[in-house]
Amino acid sequence: MSGLLKLSVNHVYEIDSNVLTEIDAIKKSKNSYHVLENNVSFHVKVLEKSFSKKKYTIEVNGNIYTVLIKDEIDTLIENLGLSSKTSHKENEVKAPMPGLIINVAIAEGQKVKEGDPLLILEAMKMESTFTSPKEGVVQHIFVKKGDTVDKGQVLVKIE
Repeated sequence: MSGLLKLSVNHVYEIDSNVLTEIDAIKKSKNSYHVLENNVSFHVKVLEKSFSKKKYTIEVNGNIYTVLIKDEIDTLIENLGLSSKTSHKENEVKAPMPGLIINVAIAEGQKVKEGDPLLILEAMKMESTFTSPKEGVVQHIFVKKGDTVDKGQVLVKIE
């Protein structure tokens, strides 16, 4: 796999993820960044983020955009006519990329509803809040604040 990502912003752009390393971004506050690309300055604010759904709402220089991200596997599943969505909800929340756990907002045995915040992962200069994929009870938390995690590592199990 070549690392090609498909970003959907009002229409489809295809970019190689290596291009992302060439963008100069400086974090100004929790969800605000100053971005410089090809000597053009952008003020970017992350308004909403859902790592599990690969969906972000961002404000760039006052304009609001919804960004959906698909990797090669998502594209392959779509091209094969298979749905990546299943009729049941996943019991495990996994890390989509390596990062650092900066907050755990739940406890084992706690009841959660779909969309409740579970934990915050910092990766690639961004903080992402992971939310519960379903209503249930937190059975096990596999990480704590300050832990580093690998891609695919199970973070939380919900029954």
